[in-house]
Amino acid sequence: MTITIQELLRLTVEKDASDLHITTYIPPRVRIHGDLVSLDYPPLAPAETKSIVYSLLTDRQKKMFEEKLELDFSFGVKDLGRFRGNVFMWLQLSGGFSPTCGVFPSSAFPSDWRSSVIFPGGW
Repeated sequence: MTITIQELLRLTVEKDASDLHITTYIPPRVRIHGDLVSLDYPPLAPAETKSIVYSLLTDRQKKMFEEKLELDFSFGVKDLGRFRGNVFMWLQLSGGFSPTCGVFPSSAFPSDWRSSVIFPGGW
């Protein structure tokens, strides 16, 4: 089953979730009223996770991410909304690295969210 970021973002908005988590070896998850809920998809393989995350990034952003291993970014999806994202490399138990991404609909934050919320490690 091929999962697209557009499909995941649409579900995030439809479920009125505050964020979407894309991580290797678990299904994509959304946060609804503070609880992380797995979406009805199989766990993501490392290549799937990278493909989904990289589909969000421009070539310049991909290069920046590969150099710094972390990136904050924003993007818009026509007829769906604006989103903020954070992607970072996660050390797997196997010793390899895999990208992990959190995506937040801009509507999930009040306009002054930076003054009231701190995300340790970029979240």
